[in-house]
Amino acid sequence: MESTKNYSREKLSQMMDGNQNEVNELMTIFIKMAPIMLEDMLNHMKNDNWPECGNIAHKLKSSTSLWDIHILDEDILFVEEHGLKSEHTNEISEKINRINQILKTVIEQMTEEIASAQ
Repeated sequence: MESTKNYSREKLSQMMDGNQNEVNELMTIFIKMAPIMLEDMLNHMKNDNWPECGNIAHKLKSSTSLWDIHILDEDILFVEEHGLKSEHTNEISEKINRINQILKTVIEQMTEEIASAQ
């Protein structure tokens, strides 16, 4: 039984006129860049640099939107809005940890999809 994916290729597939090679290339870029952004966010969280966490959440928001990772919409928006104001920092930490956990799963799923496409 295949587990449910937390992302979808549909939006990007439509944007790329159905060119699955292009979608796979964009997926590969996401697989490389998302962990770097997550690591940066976690480091800024450890250093209580909440505004930078908000900036990174803002950048992540566009990528997660393109991949239809809607499960993270509220968390990312919360980190972005409250991080920039350095408020509700305990909740920000919880949201960042959830974002990290879910995106790691998404990256694993995407990696498996790319490997099976080759």
